[in-house]
Amino acid sequence: MEEGEGQAALLSALEAFSRAVEPKEKTEAGCTAVDLLLKAQDRDGTKKIAAEVLSENFPLVSARPIMLHIAEKLSNAENEFKEEVGPHILRQLKARAATFEEAISLFCELMSEVYQASEEWRRAAEVLAEIPLSSGIRAIDDEYKLKTLLHIAQLYLEDDDPVQAEEYVQRATPLVQSVTNVEQALVYKFCYVRILDTKRRFLEAASQYYDLSLPDRLGDLMEKISSDELLETLSNACTCAILAPAGPKRSRILGLLHKDERSSSLPLFPVLEKMYLERMLQKDEVAMFQETLKPHQLALLGDGSTVLDKAVMEHNIRSAGLIYNSVKFEQLGDLLGLTADKVATAAAQMIAEDRLNGTIDEPLGILAYDSGSAAKIKTWNKLIENACSAVSTIADIIQPPESTTR
Repeated sequence: MEEGEGQAALLSALEAFSRAVEPKEKTEAGCTAVDLLLKAQDRDGTKKIAAEVLSENFPLVSARPIMLHIAEKLSNAENEFKEEVGPHILRQLKARAATFEEAISLFCELMSEVYQASEEWRRAAEVLAEIPLSSGIRAIDDEYKLKTLLHIAQLYLEDDDPVQAEEYVQRATPLVQSVTNVEQALVYKFCYVRILDTKRRFLEAASQYYDLSLPDRLGDLMEKISSDELLETLSNACTCAILAPAGPKRSRILGLLHKDERSSSLPLFPVLEKMYLERMLQKDEVAMFQETLKPHQLALLGDGSTVLDKAVMEHNIRSAGLIYNSVKFEQLGDLLGLTADKVATAAAQMIAEDRLNGTIDEPLGILAYDSGSAAKIKTWNKLIENACSAVSTIADIIQPPESTTR
């Protein structure tokens, strides 16, 4: 009985919609018909009424509010219903883009949410990018533009596409200064650091993550982030520091992270501490740390090794300097579980980039570590020499001339 009554009410609403002539009456009848179609989950009926409203002969004064009503009410429908009806209506709307910009924006947001629910990040980003943000027809405030651009960037980051994400972050950059929304400013900062992370610029990412983990650096932004999120950000900083190229710059950021009392509560702290103290990492420790990494942090390099493999190799080459003054590459390779050639190539690159103090004797296949003590002694001797010379010069100036006897 209820189903029959519902069908009768729907038919009556559709007839009223067809008969209506006055704009207000046409709009109200159209919205009522839409409500009943969606309640009945009538997909074909919803598509049909949308097609009629979007036809060239339908009065615009009623078409715009009815399409906005469809977008609003469709947001409450099941995702399966949205996924069939939404794209169909969106294609028709885009055929008349100049007339229905606001409705297009709402349908793009709607479909993006549907794709996000099924973790189709790229499709969600692409449909959201179809929102017309540069319009000469309607006024769009900077806050909405910023929010949309950053949302697109976040979705591309979820899809591990930092190149596309960076494009939208760059488009958002000029808007950050003009918008006072604290939450969006925080989203911008996190998007930027995630791009550094995803593009494997780990040293920069570690520094940026660490700044975002410090409550006193966040100021007003502190209200928008929880203590758990701060700790997660600190963990990201530690991960990036561990993966960064070995050298003095990484040692400095490792020092900051190691001294931070919060770091000791992190599961990866044992690895961080060994890195900071320049102790060699064992395979089981590396394997445990590897389980915590994201896909882009496990990317293969040109030689078939991973980012982590390279970071651990370079770290262990530096750490070996605490054990040896000099060592053959064959012996060092056996210690690290690598070939002598691979260790020699890595050491040569580190020395060339001033990330390792040492020299290589190629004929003998030996790496000689330079702790820096010889250079310090040489500098100290030079300072003493200069001081003695200065004292001698002063003494010559103040010494009275010898008397002349006749």
